[in-house]
This record gives sequence, C-alpha cells and structure tokens, in this order.
Amino acid sequence: MKKFLMIVSLSICFFVSSGDVEAKSVVWSTGNIGDNLAYYADCGGACSTIGWVNGLTNFNVNITRQAYAYRNGGYISDGSSIAVGDTISFVAPVYDTDIFWNGTGRSVDTPYGHWLAGAVAPNSVDYASDFVSTRDSYNIYIPLSISPSAIAYAHTGSTAGLDCDGDNIVDINPVGQSCIVMSGGRVETQVNYASTYGKFYYHYTETAGYNNAYLYFNRVAMRKSNMVAPPAGASFLTGTSFPELMQYCLVTGNFASCNGLISDSDYTLSVPAQTIPFTLTAVSNNNLPTTPTVTPQPFTGNTNTAYSFTFTATDPDNDQISYEVDWNNDSLPDTSTPYGASGTSQSLSNISTQWTIAGVYSFKVRAKDTQGGYSAWATPSITLSEVINGTCGVATLVPSGPTPTVGLCTTGTNTIVSQLDTNWVWGCNGSGGGTSTLPTACTTPVETYTLSATKNFGPAAAGTITDITPTGTSINCGTQCTEIVSYNATRTLRANPTSSSISWSGCTSVSGDDCTVSNITSDQTVTATFTRLPEPGVCGPSDGASFSTLNAGSSGLCTSGAVGSFSLSGTTYSWNCNGMMGSPVNDSCFATQTRDYNWREVSP
Repeated sequence: MKKFLMIVSLSICFFVSSGDVEAKSVVWSTGNIGDNLAYYADCGGACSTIGWVNGLTNFNVNITRQAYAYRNGGYISDGSSIAVGDTISFVAPVYDTDIFWNGTGRSVDTPYGHWLAGAVAPNSVDYASDFVSTRDSYNIYIPLSISPSAIAYAHTGSTAGLDCDGDNIVDINPVGQSCIVMSGGRVETQVNYASTYGKFYYHYTETAGYNNAYLYFNRVAMRKSNMVAPPAGASFLTGTSFPELMQYCLVTGNFASCNGLISDSDYTLSVPAQTIPFTLTAVSNNNLPTTPTVTPQPFTGNTNTAYSFTFTATDPDNDQISYEVDWNNDSLPDTSTPYGASGTSQSLSNISTQWTIAGVYSFKVRAKDTQGGYSAWATPSITLSEVINGTCGVATLVPSGPTPTVGLCTTGTNTIVSQLDTNWVWGCNGSGGGTSTLPTACTTPVETYTLSATKNFGPAAAGTITDITPTGTSINCGTQCTEIVSYNATRTLRANPTSSSISWSGCTSVSGDDCTVSNITSDQTVTATFTRLPEPGVCGPSDGASFSTLNAGSSGLCTSGAVGSFSLSGTTYSWNCNGMMGSPVNDSCFATQTRDYNWREVSP
C-alpha cells in the first residue's frame, strides 16, 4: 500500500473584515500532499498513450474557521469586558471562500471549495475551464467539497454565571448560541468544530467530435496507483466512447461490466477537530434579585386547565422587578409581568392547552431587575391528572351469561357487577374531578336458557311436575313443561305421582320425588317417568252385605283390584277381587241375596 506524508499546520489569528467587524479565526493547512489523483484519457487513436493520466498532483488545502462574539447584538473583540445582564452570543459562520486549495496537473478548479453536507459533488458548474486538452475531446474540472462540521459551544472554566440556550448545531450558517450573564466573573467559551472530511471530484464535459454531448460528475477522485488499465482499445462497448463508458460505469454502478476499469479506492481528505477560544470579563455593579418563591406549591390539578401562579422576589438594590415565566422549559421566557416594586407579588396563568397529558410537569420563573440583572430560575413542580368522566362501555350491548368483565366502561372504572332481576348492572366512576354514573346506570340482559321437563307415563299412570320455587315462567305440567332461567340458575322440580312410582333422568341430584338442576349454563332437559304401582285384589264394602239385587258391575265389589268370576248360587253372591299391575294377591268375596215373599191368606 502506498503511504503518504501529510504536513499539517494550524494557526489562530484575528482579522478585520469590511465594516471593522472583528472575528477570531483558526487556519488548518495540509501542506503539500504528494499524491496523484487520476482520470482516463482516450484520444481516439490520436495519442501515443491510452490509459490513466495524472489529473491532480502535489495539491494542498487550507481551511479557515472563524467565529464572532456579540454583546446585546453588537460585535465585540476577544478579551472585552461585559456587564452582568448582558446577552452575549457566539456565531461560527462558514463560507466557500474559507476553503482554499491548489495543485498541479492537467486540470484544476478555481481556488475555492464547497461546503456541502456529506461532501457530495457540487450540482452546478461554478468554476472555470482552466485547462482544455488539445488532444482530448472533453474538458475536465476538479471541484473539492467539505462536509460541514458539527459545532458545539463549551463554557468550561467560566466563573461568571451564564444562562445559555444550549444550541449545538450543524449548518452552513449556524445561528450560534446565546447566553445571559447572570453574575460577574470570567467567561471562557470555546467554539468547537468536530472533525470532518472532504472529497475531490472529476467533472467531464464532452465537446464536439463524440457521439453525444452530456455533462456528469463521476465518483470521488481516486488515486492513480489504484487504477486498473483497461484492455487495449479503450472502447469496451461497440460505438461507446470512453466518457460514455465512464458515465455507464459510474452512474449506473455496473462496475462488473467495466472489466476492472475502476477500483473502489477513493481519496478522502481528513479534516481534524478545531477550537476557537474566547475570554471575556463580566463586571457587576448590580445586585441580582432573589430567586422567586412560587405559590401554590406543591400543586396538583387537572390537564387542559389554566391555573394562576403567584411569584414573589426581592431586589437588594430595591430596584423594580419583573417576573419572566418559561412554561415549556426551553429557557426562553414565554410571558412576563410588568415591573413592580421589590417584594410585590404578581401572578400569571398558563394557557389551558399547555399540559394535555396526565403526569408531573415543571416550569421556570425568574426575576429581572431594571438594571438587566436576573435571578436564578425557580422550577416549581405540578402534578396533573386527566379529567375523566365515567361512561358505560360496549358491554351494555351484549347479553352475557357469566358476569361481564370486558367493555364495562368506555371511560372511568367500573363498580362491582351484580344481578338485578334478569339484568347485569354496574356503574362507571370518573376520576380527576370527572363525573360518575349511578351504580346501576350500565345494564345488559342476563343470558337466559330453557329448562324443559318431559313426562313419560306407563300404563294407567298419572301425575304432575311443578317448580317448587315458582317464578312467572315456572314449569307446571300439565299446562306448561318449559321455563326460562337465567345464567347459573338452580331449579328444583317436584313430581306428584297418582298411584304411581316416579324416576328422574337429567338431574344434577334427586331426592325422593324431587329433581334439582344446578348451575344452568345451557339449555337443559329432564325426564320424569311415572309407573303404576302393583294393586292387590281386596274385597270392597259389598263383601258380607245383603242385596236383593247385585251384579258384576255394581259398585263396592272391590276396594282394589279387578272384579272377576261373579256368580249367584241359591241366595249367595260370590266374586273375586283379582290383583292388578302384577300383584299376585287375589281376594274372594260373598254377599247374600234377600227375597220378598208376598203372603196371601186363603180359606181353609
């Protein structure tokens, strides 16, 4: 790798420009850089050599940095005396004429460079044609671009009190930094330029004699020692001149098609960090006001609201004082009060839209006397809550089985959700001074389900089903065998069989003739099966009685069972009471027939 020796010189000086405006400056110089930046010459067969040609050699660069100091808007020299209460400013402008360079070679630029962010190529042709080759069909210009440095302002070593706006910026014409002198002492300020870099460029202008006329900038200039010579002929693409080929390679970035024409080694000029110091002396014949007290403190309130704050300070010299308030903490007063007597309290209010989000905020306030002296900033704190009114949420639109938990309140916090009849009810509490709803203002129907009871009767069986805790829709079979129940309800149904036995299915639990269905969360069906009980044969009240007339269809023959084998033999009725529904018990029954004789007297 080729090594280069760079000679750098640095000097600080004063100069006086037009109008006797005095600036302080520092000059950085590279000395002579023994390097060779190349371009390609294609003479169309008219020159003895085709290839990379020395474009710029033995070049050097000088960069001047300058800074100005102002007091209350007017220029001052380094070492000047200033007063407490003065506003001092430091500005570090940059101009293209601050970049001076020269060198030798086939073509050069004007002696000035360009301040361009990123050290990009200039986008306008603002330099002269210093060299036109009699053998080449195009002109070559070589501009130099320097990327502007970041500029910072430091006051390390200052014994005077300063209140500065803190601007550290990168710009072609920076606005600088301003400070208010708060107390006497020494002001030691440094204008610090960060390190940066620069790049040389080649600019080709094709003249008559080639296929087309065009203008373009190539990549940054590259060292000749890194260039790769193309194959013989120079025109790689049929009908393409070398400048056109350069445009194709450099603009499109398609280096793979250029057969190693260009390596990727740029030349970059490194510019070191630099500093311009200022020393000023602040003189005070004025005693500064005291730091204001602020009331109310501590302070709590609501967002989007204007509040009045009262400030009180005194001036040792009994000067009148004004209060300046910085509501947004950018160290610049936003509002101020008229001047009033020392020790007199005055008030100012923030605008209602100053603080829109809940949180802890602060602002700054200071006192200023009529001699231009400032107190230190007081930094009162305020804690703000957002004003929230309680409003019902989207859960009011959706019937719910389980207790609703989502979407209860659009704003605010919900109360406990409870069930009232067939509805879930709750309220929404506001905060930060906002309103709250009633505890039952938000309501949504409790999701309901159908409880059905089915009766299954065996032969000659009978019975009814009822809800033992009746509601308006309770089961009472036979007129209604369904009822509507709410989520998680429990119901107990009772069967009332007639000469029957009962069995249940679909119940959570069964106790005797009762069926309980618990925690209903879906439609439910239960079935009661009624079965006729076995009935033994038992003689009825006719058994043993006397009847003039009795037959098988007469009443009172059997208390239970079925009448069978009824007969009359002489004066005796007999019959059986046979068991039913599977009963093996039969009973034999008897009754006596009575006769009415009609006696008639006859003569002997």
